[in-house]
Amino acid sequence: MKHHQYTMVLRQRFRTAPGPALSLTELAARCEVHPDLVERLARFGVVESVQADAATFPPEALMRLSRAVRLHHDLGVNWNDLALVLDLLDKIDELEAELERRS
Repeated sequence: MKHHQYTMVLRQRFRTAPGPALSLTELAARCEVHPDLVERLARFGVVESVQADAATFPPEALMRLSRAVRLHHDLGVNWNDLALVLDLLDKIDELEAELERRS
């Protein structure tokens, strides 16, 4: 019999306070990843820059990138698939919030 080890991922709802935009290097440093990876994930739609051609990111990008890195490292989610996974998790959060409002 084969035994599998699974990692439990606890989802938390975070409220992002407005704050200053983050540079590419600051965002990468705070998430402990290489700036090239941040650029790559921006091309995949995992994080979005403030302007299409700028390397400046809104404060929300910090939480989204951190979540993406955890999904990749803890669950092995492919870098290319992270945007879809994060969008689905965001949708689940929205639906759960709607259910809470209705009850």
